[in-house]
Amino acid sequence: MKSTVLLRMIVGVYVGYLGYQLISGNIGFNGKNSILFVIIGVIFLAVAVVLLYTAGRSFKSEAEHRAHEEMADDEEGFVEAEEFKFDTNENDEKKDNDNLTKDK
Repeated sequence: MKSTVLLRMIVGVYVGYLGYQLISGNIGFNGKNSILFVIIGVIFLAVAVVLLYTAGRSFKSEAEHRAHEEMADDEEGFVEAEEFKFDTNENDEKKDNDNLTKDK
């Protein structure tokens, strides 16, 4: 998923660059298709903005999801450690009780 987001960012930057080049190369030029190229350049810039915006949102969402998973894993590890500690204390108490009964 991370590579998809990175690829969308790269494509967004490239499409934006193409749109900018189309616009800047045809403004002030009185050619037959210059208005068409400017319109296509604006469309390219709009597509680039959408690509970069969605890729940025996906990246942010993935980062938050990863952080949430890590926090949940840390909490689970803490609970497991507490349970292990509790089980160990019970085993120690049983051993102490067994030793007391053997001594009598």
